[in-house]
Amino acid sequence: MVKGEKVRPTVENVVRIISDKYPYLYVDYKYHKDIDVYEIWYNEEELRHDREFNRFLGGLIKKYFHSKDIYNVFIDYSYSYSKKLNLYQPEINNNYEYKVSVSSLMPQAA
Repeated sequence: MVKGEKVRPTVENVVRIISDKYPYLYVDYKYHKDIDVYEIWYNEEELRHDREFNRFLGGLIKKYFHSKDIYNVFIDYSYSYSKKLNLYQPEINNNYEYKVSVSSLMPQAA
């Protein structure tokens, strides 16, 4: 089984592939060194139950990880990381209208 830092380039490639297909999605990863596991996470909770999205992720896991004897990776929605990012910041103006603005952390179109 492939372990440690050798897995990082593949993880970064998969994060890029997900981001390219779903440009509105914030995707990142975290390496848990103490247990040698890469966690690829995204910030849209609704996608957890989206069949097409999960099939897409499953295909990536099979193609880029399992076929290369890499099993220390998982992909999931992360409430705690999403909350830390604070991507959606509510704003209230004088007319009591509720607005949501996206912070500069979101990828911007070229």
